[in-house]
Order: sequence, then structure tokens, then C-alpha cells
Amino acid sequence: MQKDLFLLILFLYLIPFYTYSITTNKWEITLLGSKLITYEDNNFGGISGINRVMYHKDLNGPGKFLPKHPDFDKLLFNDGIEALAIKENGELFAIPELPPKGKERHPIYRLHNNKWSIIDEIKINQDFKVVDAEMIDDGNLITLERKFSFYDGFKIRLRRIIIEENKIINSEILLESLPWEYY
Repeated sequence: MQKDLFLLILFLYLIPFYTYSITTNKWEITLLGSKLITYEDNNFGGISGINRVMYHKDLNGPGKFLPKHPDFDKLLFNDGIEALAIKENGELFAIPELPPKGKERHPIYRLHNNKWSIIDEIKINQDFKVVDAEMIDDGNLITLERKFSFYDGFKIRLRRIIIEENKIINSEILLESLPWEYY
């Protein structure tokens, strides 16, 4: 019961901020009338290798791509930057659905002073993919992970990552569903 209530509160909190467009393959986060949009498609307007974050100051105005981290070019098609989270001080964190080519761990990218850095990396195992993230305060990052296979079905997992001084101090799984329990 407590886990169900936690899930309900978490998703009710996230729903007003996030939308997903299947036709353009992008996630959007709305914050104080502006939008941050992730593009994980490798062919955006004829440009290949797009794994970027775009900022829209005005929802009706044109967007501006934020700088890229060199790893963004190594992200896999349709498994690129998936999760965005914003600290109260405005720092933006981004996590790819799967690690970049050649890496086993998911980097956690931080945009500070208009430059991306990797604060730390985390191992997401058992074929789960990171699909969403939210800062619940300046030190607690919650990730939503999902997994699908014909054998195991659809599963979700919530993870709490404790960050201090831009390093992961601890990671704990708060909930892992049974196959088809939440879909």
C-alpha cells in the first residue's frame, strides 16, 4: 500500500511537467512557462546523430539547442538522452536510456554554466532502461526504469540516487514491479 501511494504521488507530481510525442520521438519538460526538449533521434531534419537538449524560453517561440557533451554523439539510436531533471538552483541533469557506445555504466550529465560534465556513472542492470528522472530535492534523484521482454513481460523500477558534491553517495531500488504489475 505504501509503495502504491508513493508511485501515485510521484506520477501525479510528474504528469504536469512531462509529455512524450511518439511522432517526433522526444520528451519534453515544462518548467515555469519554458520548455526543455530532448531529441534522441539520430535523424532530425536530415541531420544525423542528434542527441540533444533544446531550450524554449517562450512556448510559442523558436527553440535553441543547448551545448553538447562529446558523449552525445556516441549514444545509440532511440536510446539517447531520455531523462531530464532540474535542481532547485537551475542545474540540469540528463541521463541516457542506455550508456554510450563503449561504456557499461550510465553517465549522469550535469549542465552548469552552459557546459556539460559527467558527475558520476551508475550501473543499471538486468536490461532495465532509464526513462525518466526527477530531483525531489538537491540531493535526491529518483529514476524511473523500465524493461520489456516477451519472456519477462513489462516491468518498472524506481531508484533513489543520493548525490552529494556532484558524486553518487548511494543508490537504492525503492520498487521493482512484478511482470505486468504496472503497465
